[in-house]
Amino acid sequence: MPEFSSELPLPHEPQQGLVERVYRAPGGREIPVLYARSDLRDDHGEPIGAVCVASDITHLKRAEGSLREAKQMAEEANLAKSRFLANMSHELRTPLNAVIGYAEMLMEESDERGLQGSVDELRKIQFAGKHLLGLISDILDLSKIEAGRMDVHLETFDVADMVEAVLGTIRPLADRGHNRVVVVCPASIGFIHADLTKTRQILLNLLSNAVKFTDHGEIRLTASKTLRDGTPAIQFIVADNGIGMTQQQLGKLFQAFSQGDSTTSRRFGGTGLGLAISKAFCDMLGGTIEVKSQLGVGTMFTVRLPYSDPHELSLSRRSGSFSRTVAEAARAAAARAAQLKV
Repeated sequence: MPEFSSELPLPHEPQQGLVERVYRAPGGREIPVLYARSDLRDDHGEPIGAVCVASDITHLKRAEGSLREAKQMAEEANLAKSRFLANMSHELRTPLNAVIGYAEMLMEESDERGLQGSVDELRKIQFAGKHLLGLISDILDLSKIEAGRMDVHLETFDVADMVEAVLGTIRPLADRGHNRVVVVCPASIGFIHADLTKTRQILLNLLSNAVKFTDHGEIRLTASKTLRDGTPAIQFIVADNGIGMTQQQLGKLFQAFSQGDSTTSRRFGGTGLGLAISKAFCDMLGGTIEVKSQLGVGTMFTVRLPYSDPHELSLSRRSGSFSRTVAEAARAAAARAAQLKV
């Protein structure tokens, strides 16, 4: 007859609910058992007995072990995939940059010689090369995030200058779709201490999406300072009056390689990585990104990112202390970079 394992409590112990026990068979084999015990009481609440049930869960434990092993193998395969993409993306960018560079050199030379036909053809090569480079950069960013190799670099920068630099890239794209770009970013917004590259990339992705899905409309970018849970934050709102989205499309908006539907993908192109990367960057920086949209009316993204005041940061460094906000952001980034899955 099976015996109780000497390492575990016996079933007559006063416990309620479900408890796992291990029985040991005469041959020494351990049998995992799910043990349930419930007290029986009379009408006055006095205990009069108990009901005990023991179920053999050997098959359940084996299934759990198989699932754990499969999960570990899947995670290892995903990590290997991310590392492979990161390495391949880097190797692809090097020759592609050379192609773009030579195309630009040939464009200048053709322009000097008055060969306008050649300039137009070379411009197509340059545009296609830059488009491909952008796609590769997105894949590289995504693979770095998944592999936990994306770092946060904090620096002091002027918000208005950063916004103007982003608009320099977006305005030509907006002009092609006959869109008007409206910017509300007061110069008095001043300097902040945050991750410039990721903040700029988030805005570029959101504005690029707004331009892509809007025709003969308006794209509005609003930048302001606010508080988020008592912590200083910079807020960016990107709104458009483009095609908008349904609630079903909003549900999978931030998934990698996902777009609204197959029709959207065929008509507007793209890989569906921009918003996934923006969401990942917001998470890494300790911020948030929210979206509201209505089909046929438009879409509005709201991004809030924590920052440190450069003046307070300077004072804290002189006094030998370090900004609490920056320190917390760095710790959070280090933890999230290792765990983040897009």
